[in-house]
Amino acid sequence: MAWQNKQNRLLFLFEYTTVRYVGTQNKKIGLLYRIFQLTIMGYLIGWVFLKNKGYQVKDDTLESSVVTKVKGVARVNTTDSNLWGPEDYVFPNQVRIKTGICLETHNGTCEIYGWCPTEIHRDPDPATIVREAENFTLYIRNFIRFSQFNFSASNVPKENRSLYLKNCLYDETVCPYCPIFRLGDIVNKTGNKFEEMALKGGSIGVLIEWLCDLDADSDCRPHYSFNVVMLSIAINCLLRFARYFTAAGQRRRTFYKVFGIHLEIMVFGMARKFSIIPTIVNIASALTLMAAGSYICDIMLLYVMKKRSVYTESKNDKEIPLQIMPESLKRKFSL
Repeated sequence: MAWQNKQNRLLFLFEYTTVRYVGTQNKKIGLLYRIFQLTIMGYLIGWVFLKNKGYQVKDDTLESSVVTKVKGVARVNTTDSNLWGPEDYVFPNQVRIKTGICLETHNGTCEIYGWCPTEIHRDPDPATIVREAENFTLYIRNFIRFSQFNFSASNVPKENRSLYLKNCLYDETVCPYCPIFRLGDIVNKTGNKFEEMALKGGSIGVLIEWLCDLDADSDCRPHYSFNVVMLSIAINCLLRFARYFTAAGQRRRTFYKVFGIHLEIMVFGMARKFSIIPTIVNIASALTLMAAGSYICDIMLLYVMKKRSVYTESKNDKEIPLQIMPESLKRKFSL
């Protein structure tokens, strides 16, 4: 007997309660339910799938390498040269300083080998601007890779590369994918004038953005933009270097304090590709929201509508009408 009682108490583990549906011809509730369904479907198709591409998985871990080359020839008025090429104005050598001997007789001070006269603070002269630098060109070759998809790309086309690079110059409307940029155009796109920035110097960010849809092979090209990172007018940032020569048997040098334009190249991006997992998850989420619409309509019927008492009785009535019972149950109830 005790075993039977224990068995009866465990029967609830195997019970299943189904939802009871009550049909109604209420037009307001029916319209509300259809609007709710259409809203969820519009959200799933329009926002999730079309706008945010919820059927794709994304990879925003970008591996990148950049190679740059500056081209241009400028005439300058200096003591050692009147013609500069890229090897003269790109990444010049820094000032060389040699220490001397420490002198204990002079309160422990040390001699320093240096050049005379010492550096003279002087504001830049507008006449020293290298005017031809505005027409210098900057070539940027960028390689990227999305490891999650094992996908690699370059901003330079593989086919007819030499011919393409020979005839193109970047223009955001006519030639938006050309990797060759005119220095004057870069400065102008930041909202500054080349003459002003060349005089005091500054740092410009060249942003390369990759937004790749790998389901469409042709849709993986870079987008270029430019902004000012900092102006040396505010931080007094400049470059110092020297050029050495021999005159009258003595080693001499010309010391340069240059306000230049510094370019910082920043690469970022994201790739997307179809995946069945996010597709199923988003569809299941939409179906769950549709089920929530049924509960909202039930609340409206049971607590808001005028005939809510009738709907409540129909919803909660536990008696099963005999006309919808199986024959076996009808015989059982007749007993």
